[in-house]
Amino acid sequence: EEIAAKIPVKMMFPMVIFIWPCFFIVAIGPALISLAEAFSN
Repeated sequence: EEIAAKIPVKMMFPMVIFIWPCFFIVAIGPALISLAEAFSN
């Protein structure tokens, strides 16, 4: 049980590393694209 209790903590770090950048790109991507289009004109 002690090992099972530590697994979520160990899993959280890799998941944050992989999921957070994807979320960041999805959240910020459209804004960056519209900014790039605005500056290119």
